[in-house]
Amino acid sequence: MRNEEQLEQSLYCMIYTLEILHHKGLSIRDTIRESLAYLKDWYQMTGERRYLEIAILQIRAGFQLKMLSMEELEFYHEVCEQMSLTLEDILRENLLIAKEIKLNRAQIKSMIRKWMPSKKNPMTIMQVVDDIIDKVANHRFGHYYYRYTRGQGESTQEDIYELVINTSECYFLDIKDFKIYTFRMEDI
Repeated sequence: MRNEEQLEQSLYCMIYTLEILHHKGLSIRDTIRESLAYLKDWYQMTGERRYLEIAILQIRAGFQLKMLSMEELEFYHEVCEQMSLTLEDILRENLLIAKEIKLNRAQIKSMIRKWMPSKKNPMTIMQVVDDIIDKVANHRFGHYYYRYTRGQGESTQEDIYELVINTSECYFLDIKDFKIYTFRMEDI
């Protein structure tokens, strides 16, 4: 596997790991900040460069998820400098995975594949869209899952989506296709 492919695979693993924090009621922003401080300290105590590599990976994942705190930019710069990098270097090499969308019906509907009401989930696509808009616009904290099952027997396919809203973060995750959507802050 090429170095770029390994880096991308590691980045996806870090993003998945950070996403799990929400399931435990933890903030991605706070955890990244605290984790980076520990990794920086461990590097200074041991001289082990791999701690800084993990720190840079966390910064990259935070950028991908748009979950880095702007108040902490100076700290991120310090971590990057120890690896002879700048935040600009990381941004330049990093194509953003998270797609920012407007909080309107057309944009929200574009996040969801084919959807038909069923016995398991009687909501129509527009009810799902309106539900997402309501929860995001009104900051209804929580983890919300939207599931759509199509087909029967061996050909059954399930689309699973997760909406995560807490005090500092709000995003929509397409679990099947691993797509991440964030919402424009001026729309929230």
